Amino acid sequence: MQSPCSVTQFGLDAWFGLAAGVLSRPPAPALIGFFCVRTGGTSFLMLTLAFSQLVFSVALKWRDVTGGSDGMALPEQPSFFGLSLSNSLCDVLHDASVLVATYLALRRLINAPLGRAFVGIRENEARMMAIGYPSQTYKLIAFTIAGAFAGLAGGLYVIYNGFISSDAV
Repeated sequence: MQSPCSVTQFGLDAWFGLAAGVLSRPPAPALIGFFCVRTGGTSFLMLTLAFSQLVFSVALKWRDVTGGSDGMALPEQPSFFGLSLSNSLCDVLHDASVLVATYLALRRLINAPLGRAFVGIRENEARMMAIGYPSQTYKLIAFTIAGAFAGLAGGLYVIYNGFISSDAV
């Protein structure tokens, strides 16, 4: 059973769905991260695990949007620059191009001042706070960026398999 809220129900392309997923994803980790970054260590892990179980329960029960345990399927495999991704070579080229683009984007982020602040907080949070960096704000930004890349990974998972269900959350 297909969900009435899916991208394919509206006749839109799977690539539009991927872009919408990546762009609409960051508010959720920003909200979850708002609570999680205030803790650290085991408390952080347990709190993020609790939120993940909450999201899983919502995805499982909200059948009108997610399809529940039945999930949603793409009607056809999308094409990549006119080449069908059902072809193994085209699929590998697509995956390699996404991998390289993601690597370059993250490498650029780490070399930027924001990325240097991330590294500094990772290495010595007390020192970064002493010189005036609001570590919780930077942790929240990092959490949100990670959520956006998780949205990209989820969208690519749907394109690769042609199917998504709440079990994949």
